[in-house]
Amino acid sequence: MNFSERNGYTKVRENLQFESIKESISAIESLVAVTVGEKGTLGQLVKKLKDAIGLHPSLCSAFSNL
Repeated sequence: MNFSERNGYTKVRENLQFESIKESISAIESLVAVTVGEKGTLGQLVKKLKDAIGLHPSLCSAFSNL
């Protein structure tokens, strides 16, 4: 495999990783939206979930940093 093939492979791999991360965040957002019963951004929904069920501050912070 030459440099250009490896470089192309790396870009494809990075794109797949980005898509996977994006889909994972979207899944968390959907789960929280169903749990809270409202629509919104992940940050907004996590705040409402925190108030509704007493979400641990560290978990709330981790979700907010996504």
